Amino acid sequence: MTFFALALTAIGVAAVEALDPITFVVLFKILATKKPLESFTYFIIPYSGMMFLLGVIILLFNHSLEPYLNQPASETSQWIWFAIGILIASYGLYQYFRPRKRSREKAMKLELGGPKSFIAGVILFFVNLPLSVAYIALILLVIKSGTPFGQGIVIMVIFTVIFTIPYVVTALIYKKYEDKIRRFLDKVFKFVGSRYVFGTILLAIGLYLILG
Repeated sequence: MTFFALALTAIGVAAVEALDPITFVVLFKILATKKPLESFTYFIIPYSGMMFLLGVIILLFNHSLEPYLNQPASETSQWIWFAIGILIASYGLYQYFRPRKRSREKAMKLELGGPKSFIAGVILFFVNLPLSVAYIALILLVIKSGTPFGQGIVIMVIFTVIFTIPYVVTALIYKKYEDKIRRFLDKVFKFVGSRYVFGTILLAIGLYLILG
């Protein structure tokens, strides 16, 4: 692929990767603190920065990866993902049959202001890493296309900038639309939090991993 095509692909992949509901849940929690922009800065630097570093590290070791890019997944790797899929699917099925609790559980009070937002960014990166399939595929596509290292870095920069923009925009407009955003999120969380909906989502992810 040409550099221009890879750049367009990076923009599309970044837009998809940025639409992560888990990240927005954490982000809204951070923006609800006393110093939202300061906490957001603590959060976004490690989160976006580690995404960029991941791409750079893989590009640095591209010569070691090239022999394996055209090979099918190893049997051991397939069994690992199969086992993970079984666990996730089983927990999803459990949601259908778990007893309902009569009393509502109190929401856990977790403050993510200041330096704690930095830790949240690091943890969230590792939580979302197994789900960053499109980003990993982009990096491998850059390698397989024989892109020079310098151009590969530019592709990673393009991805990181586009990936970060939605979060920056959200941080800037959050206070203005806070009430509307909170009402919308309450509806979303109530729906997704339903044991049947949550169980179905987990079951679908588990089956996806089981079936390869």
